[in-house]
Amino acid sequence: ASVSLPSPPPPPSPPSPPPPLVEVTGLQLEINEGPSDVPFVVTVDGTNQVNVTLVVPAPKRVVLRGANATEPAVFSGQGVRLFEVEAGAQLYLSNLVLRDGFAGGECGGAARVQDTGVLVAEYVRLENNSAQQGGAVCMEGNGVLNLTAVNMSANRASDAASGYALHLGRPTVPYPHVNLLGVALGS
Repeated sequence: ASVSLPSPPPPPSPPSPPPPLVEVTGLQLEINEGPSDVPFVVTVDGTNQVNVTLVVPAPKRVVLRGANATEPAVFSGQGVRLFEVEAGAQLYLSNLVLRDGFAGGECGGAARVQDTGVLVAEYVRLENNSAQQGGAVCMEGNGVLNLTAVNMSANRASDAASGYALHLGRPTVPYPHVNLLGVALGS
């Protein structure tokens, strides 16, 4: 008589790999070398770790959007500010989560918009970013800031008087270029 032994259990699955590191260096090079007269459009998905600040130089226009509106793409800072928009440059963000950006003793943990720069964000969550001023976003001077359906939560600024989530610098004209539509400023 033959005896049938149970099959051994399958070996454990290997650990999941860490989220991919966004190839910011290559992306930065493409932005810098691309034409200035057309927008540079990038579609991303999943969770992306960022260890170098992505700088949008003037006069460039960069569009960064999540591939899926129901599951936004995540940009997670690794001890750095996520985006720097130089004076005269434009950054358009949609369907993204920007979290864990860090600007230390500067302003804007997720994004800093320099004088005359433009930041437009739609359907974006800004979470757990930190800086000295404007834990999530800092707008300096006469930049343009349009936020639509943006949720800001758990952002921190060491200088609490300058805005935990949002810091508006000292423009030479009263904030004509700041539009907040459906924005939740939790912190």
